[in-house]
Amino acid sequence: MTYKDVEMISDVAMVKVDLLKDYKEKYYTRSIVAGFFIAVAMILNLVSNNIFFQSSPSAGKLVGALYFSLAILLIVMIGGELFTGNNFVMAFGAFDKKVGWLQAIKIWCASYIGNLVGTVAFCLIFYWAGASGIEKYLESFLPSKVYISYSELFFRAILCNFLVCLAVLCGMRIKDDMGKIVMVIFLISGFTISGFEYSIANMGYYTMSVLFAPSISIYRLIVNLVVVTLGNAVGGGLLLAYPMRKMSLNS
Repeated sequence: MTYKDVEMISDVAMVKVDLLKDYKEKYYTRSIVAGFFIAVAMILNLVSNNIFFQSSPSAGKLVGALYFSLAILLIVMIGGELFTGNNFVMAFGAFDKKVGWLQAIKIWCASYIGNLVGTVAFCLIFYWAGASGIEKYLESFLPSKVYISYSELFFRAILCNFLVCLAVLCGMRIKDDMGKIVMVIFLISGFTISGFEYSIANMGYYTMSVLFAPSISIYRLIVNLVVVTLGNAVGGGLLLAYPMRKMSLNS
């Protein structure tokens, strides 16, 4: 990366700090809308997997992965404040010494809260609409997603946000819309097919668990979410942002 690229990412980090400071309502609205986008893609993923659940689970996984790419495409194309993308951008700005770590943490907390509100709210609307028909699939799918070791959750979360933040970076750097679409689809569908763990999507999956599969421990869901959140932060903030900053020609 050239230093011009570094400046672009650090400038975005500084804009986010100013937006939260001066326009809190706007910032939280953008975060909530990003949560909506993730919930839409997560629900489409579930519905696709449910349709193919009996006949061809592999096809359902592939179609669902492609649908999940829609979430990041909407955020890249329309806008929104996404916690996981901010892991990369704000850490990058902090490593570049253009923003402070406290400012980065404030952005992470604000976007996380907004994403949580948006994701849970959209899932509740979906539940109240009574249009799902996914209860049996959720009952069979969720235990295998929830009851895995914490270490596996953590490392899957690291890998997940490495790919998500690569998609965000491509969305920032690639000017051609078709190029953005292709890169985002490949990267996001890749982590979905691989079974990596994404904290914002899990907000939706775990909400669905409470609504449709209440036998699963809420305590376990909360602990899992904490573990995955930390893993995502490491994946975007350390595994990607730090080496990308060091790769610049003016390190």
